[in-house]
Amino acid sequence: MKHAIMIMGSGNPSVAQATISHLDSDSIDFFIHWDQKYMVPNFKSKHSKIIYTSNRINVKWGQYSGILAEEELLKTVQKSSEKYSYVHLISSSDIPLFTIDYFKDFFDKDAYIGYQHPDLPRLDTRLKFYYPISRIDVRNKLWLVKVIKIVNYLLFVDRLRGRSIQIKQGPNWFSLNAKYIGKLLAKDDSIFKNTFLCDEEYIQMSLPQFDVSGRKDTNIEAARYIKWESYNAPHPKTFTMNDIDELRGIINTKYAFARKVNDPNIIWSLFQDR
Repeated sequence: MKHAIMIMGSGNPSVAQATISHLDSDSIDFFIHWDQKYMVPNFKSKHSKIIYTSNRINVKWGQYSGILAEEELLKTVQKSSEKYSYVHLISSSDIPLFTIDYFKDFFDKDAYIGYQHPDLPRLDTRLKFYYPISRIDVRNKLWLVKVIKIVNYLLFVDRLRGRSIQIKQGPNWFSLNAKYIGKLLAKDDSIFKNTFLCDEEYIQMSLPQFDVSGRKDTNIEAARYIKWESYNAPHPKTFTMNDIDELRGIINTKYAFARKVNDPNIIWSLFQDR
């Protein structure tokens, strides 16, 4: 069984390199999309193949450009001469929580995708409103998003009107049987253009058949360990060396990767005795 780990990366590559070094294996290859705004790192491995996407996207947080980067990775895997059993989407701030042998043996389901069923008012505004922000990084300009929402309300904008669409949400990081790559890429993704936080709907709405009613733990569903400082926090917690004991306690359990991490030494500390 061969695995393709797809890394959506930007900025400092040290954590991604540590991940590659830890999972370096003939059975695991790495596909890299590095944000167009940054210089492409020269990753190293002894056994794994490292393949870079030929097309690089200028990714902006919470926008359609993130979906385009995912699709570039999926297309690159699909075009590969290798036949992969699974694809895994991670960021360059994610770290593995499996040893190599455990990683190879763990995956046996078609999809590891987290589906949230939030009781949030106006969740549909992410897709039904029009957000002219494709050239703007709004990560630190959420006030602008609020202004845009007010304008949409005043103009009664509803891009979903007349369309029978069920909105699904969850983390955009997933593991998937590679046989579904073609179906995923064949989906019409135009509904996600000029929207906000659409990367948290893309995989869930493109592959709704894996949503099992009643499941609540999206971390276990997606095999990802992600913590939030608060319910309304815009970004997940960044794990540090102070969290080593917590992370060590879930090695080789239900979580293939943890996010977010900025210190590559965390990987070495977690697995030094394994």
